[in-house]
Amino acid sequence: LIAKAQSVDDLKLTLDILTWAQLCTLPSGVLAEQVHPYTHAPLSVSPLTWSHAGVVIAIHEYIDKYHELQAQLHHRKKGT
Repeated sequence: LIAKAQSVDDLKLTLDILTWAQLCTLPSGVLAEQVHPYTHAPLSVSPLTWSHAGVVIAIHEYIDKYHELQAQLHHRKKGT
């Protein structure tokens, strides 16, 4: 989703997914490997390092892509 985004609006679903992941954390901030899609209850091991790593990587990719798309938009507006 992030790599294919052509506009900031295209990133909305990614932000929704990252927000959902945040809602799935335990009170300590720990992420389980698997969570129930509706109750957000952990269904497996907690914490799981690669669950955290995956979220951190996705956040970094999201921020980079967001800045890239904002710069393109700013450049286009400047050129008109």
